[in-house]
Amino acid sequence: MEFGPLVESVAPPANLTGYSVEKIARDIYNPGHFLFNAGGALLSYSPNDGVAVLAGNVAENGLKDGSAADARFSLLVDFTQYNETMIAIVDIKNHCIRKLDTKLKLVSHLIGSCHFFSNPSSEYVDFEEPGKNVSADTDILNHPTRILYVSSRNYFLTYDLLNNLIIKVDMYTNTAALLIPHLHSESLPKLAGLIVDRVERHLYASHDYGITKIDLETLDSELIVGTIAKPDENMEMFIPISAGPFADAYITTLTSLQWLIQDAAIVAVSGQDNEAIAVLDLVNEEVMFLCNGKLHNLHGYSKCATCYLTREGFF
Repeated sequence: MEFGPLVESVAPPANLTGYSVEKIARDIYNPGHFLFNAGGALLSYSPNDGVAVLAGNVAENGLKDGSAADARFSLLVDFTQYNETMIAIVDIKNHCIRKLDTKLKLVSHLIGSCHFFSNPSSEYVDFEEPGKNVSADTDILNHPTRILYVSSRNYFLTYDLLNNLIIKVDMYTNTAALLIPHLHSESLPKLAGLIVDRVERHLYASHDYGITKIDLETLDSELIVGTIAKPDENMEMFIPISAGPFADAYITTLTSLQWLIQDAAIVAVSGQDNEAIAVLDLVNEEVMFLCNGKLHNLHGYSKCATCYLTREGFF
């Protein structure tokens, strides 16, 4: 697998300078447009139309539903489209998932119970009981960071950062439960990225030190690259991911996963101090670099390339 040079770059608007863009994704219902987030806003970009704010305000935080222009979020960290007009938005510090109706231009609650810039209430749901199902409108999230819509099964998967849980929210019944009750922090430490294959049978989850594949029907899990424990105390600060066969690859944290070739090759992004973009070849079980920002040597950091990137494989 070979890659050519960067063919186009887009400078961010001046009013976005200093704000982290956590995600960039194609607008699947509006060809030629991309969706992205910055600060407390969800935005759209196209070469012809430039940048437009869809909801919220880049520089203002809060918790307010209503018109898209007046709505306020704490900090947007992820989003996903789940039909032609609806976008689910992860509002991390308000501890909930909210939705934007792009046709009506309205923001409202979707999953969890929102609490503005505070810890969840004392009513926070404890999922320790195996197979427990609760209303999706209750306090089920504590700093959510990821949202994924599985359309063929009509449910969302969201990740609770502070409790290290993958929670399934069934949209038919509006109930929530753990995706896999027996998966705890030891088997999926600090999850960061989620993608599914074309038929939505397998979930790929990046986490500290590796990537795990989960069968969404049998709920069996398989570590496909890396480990589930820190392999070397001295390496974590310096090398986000190493190239080579899956069996030998070293990984610290991959902050994002995105399909390069559906079901065959994954773009993996490390947004740590050592920035890197790698491709995971699932067919040949090999890790290759697209871009490697810094490497460590005995005398400290050394630039081997310039690597500007977001968490969804655009750089």
